[in-house]
Amino acid sequence: MVLDHLAVAVASWSDATDVLVGALRGRWRYGIRTPAFNPCQVGYGNDTRIELLAPPERGSSFVTKFLAAGTNRPHHITFKTTDIRAVLRDAERFGVAPVLVSLENPGWREGFLHPRDTGLGVLIQVAQGDGDPTKSLPPDLLVDCPRAESGDEPSAISHIIVRVSDTEWAARLFCEVLHGERVVVTDDMVRLRWPSGADLLLLGPDRGSEPPLPLGVRSIGFDATAPPDLALTPVGMGWSKTQVVPALGLSLLFNSV
Repeated sequence: MVLDHLAVAVASWSDATDVLVGALRGRWRYGIRTPAFNPCQVGYGNDTRIELLAPPERGSSFVTKFLAAGTNRPHHITFKTTDIRAVLRDAERFGVAPVLVSLENPGWREGFLHPRDTGLGVLIQVAQGDGDPTKSLPPDLLVDCPRAESGDEPSAISHIIVRVSDTEWAARLFCEVLHGERVVVTDDMVRLRWPSGADLLLLGPDRGSEPPLPLGVRSIGFDATAPPDLALTPVGMGWSKTQVVPALGLSLLFNSV
């Protein structure tokens, strides 16, 4: 099991890729346009990716409805497994019924854990398969990156911060169903790790703010290869932070910049 990517719903790729490819030196993995929605992925140094989900050119889709409910924001976190049926059974035993399960396509099997059942504030996708359209689609269906890549070494995604309703329950879910390992535990934070890719940091609800901060993915932490061209504020322990990036709906943290 690995944490494969974070998917963010956006009105269009362009503004987000200015940050993801430009400031963060990400590498364009692919982009495709379909009648249902337009996905693309940008890769980073530890092979964790950020996926952008944009609405189709015409008509409506789940992305259109998702964006209509609020500003650009994280849509789901994807975990890859070699035995999706076992993971879905583990979810059932844990007390979370998977939804939108599709196991018919041998090249891509998937199921989801809905935030109304998990209290995570973000959809969790569990998938088995390659999922790389560059290996199966004709080249003329693939879309080039909307901005030039720098060619510099990309930053690596260190961690994804998720604010949850119950840190202990959420940590048990990620350990017992998604095979994470607790590596740091404090009174208000649990850090989880997988054999490769980014860590997850689970934070409990912020009861001191009015209104309370929303649940779900709040920030992405990067081990930066060079200072990004973004306004940063030091937050301690060698980390600096941006304000919420409008194109992504979350803030970015940087180590060693």
